Amino acid sequence: LLGRRFPRWDRRLRGFAVGAVAVAGLISAPLALHTTYGPPRFVESADLPALSGGPVTYADTIRLLGVHQPDRTLRGGHHDHDHELTLCWEVLRPAARPAAFSIKLAHDGVIVADRTSILGLGRYPSADWRPGERFCDDVVVLLRDPDHPDAPRPAPATVYDVWVVLLDAETLAVDWPATAAAGQPLDVPVVAQVISPAADLVVDQAELISTAIRWPGFADLDGFALAGRANPGAALTLDLRWAVTARTPDDWSLFVHLTHQPPHGEPDTVVVSDGTPRAGAYPTWAWSPGEQINDRLPLDLPPDVPPGEYTLTVGFYRPDTGERMPVTLDGTAIPARAAPLTQVTIRDELADQSRSAPR
Repeated sequence: LLGRRFPRWDRRLRGFAVGAVAVAGLISAPLALHTTYGPPRFVESADLPALSGGPVTYADTIRLLGVHQPDRTLRGGHHDHDHELTLCWEVLRPAARPAAFSIKLAHDGVIVADRTSILGLGRYPSADWRPGERFCDDVVVLLRDPDHPDAPRPAPATVYDVWVVLLDAETLAVDWPATAAAGQPLDVPVVAQVISPAADLVVDQAELISTAIRWPGFADLDGFALAGRANPGAALTLDLRWAVTARTPDDWSLFVHLTHQPPHGEPDTVVVSDGTPRAGAYPTWAWSPGEQINDRLPLDLPPDVPPGEYTLTVGFYRPDTGERMPVTLDGTAIPARAAPLTQVTIRDELADQSRSAPR
């Protein structure tokens, strides 16, 4: 079975947003059925390590109790280190066919690492399973496979899902259906996440305008750049560079607003960007002190946005409560918790040209 490639998961990936690159990643992800030797580690419930991500039941036969990760950050300057985690299982009933498990690290359907093995790391084939037995597999996932040097590598400033599936050890078909604790089917069982850190993320970026904007106890906005023509229906590009000063356990969303203050009445606010930083790839709970994070945001102006003078503001809020993170400018708290970046003049150039055309 060594060298066999992972089959396409046609039916099981329905509803999973996968583009052309992602599909290529799924098809080309290497699969090798490892059979490293060492007896399974049988454990009592009281002796299980701290687990998360479970339980997941496969074909009503075996249950993944959960995953233990000593460290969920991928280590090494270029992620050359392998990633270690522990899978703990409970046998529910005798197995009718041979089984293997496969762990994959994936983001947006692109697989960057995988490990496939007989359970018990080769020494506990499904023919030997006994109901009630619990055991744990200490698994090492290769982040750089020497047999596949051109395989995708973990990208910086990205959180990867950890998939665990069971497959037929002879045919390699992924045909052990997975269900969650409440019995709902799981097309792709995501049991954990791992962080590919930003470190000092350097990308091509326009020259930045420095700021004195700070989110105390979280991050500083070192600089920004805004490019594009501010016309109704047009798209601008906003570059942001963050310097992380402390961790946050919360999942904050980043918002970018355009605010227009008319001579009378309440200000008009146009939401031009809202969501998890780096297009959803790097949530705030994964940020680490000392990281330098670049983020490029497309700002789509509505076609019906009224021309006028607007203030471009940025901030963080909690999607579950709407609470905004406190922010300061030059050391002074901003009451609305939306930091002003720059003024933007929106012009309807087509209307201007029509008015200026000779009659």
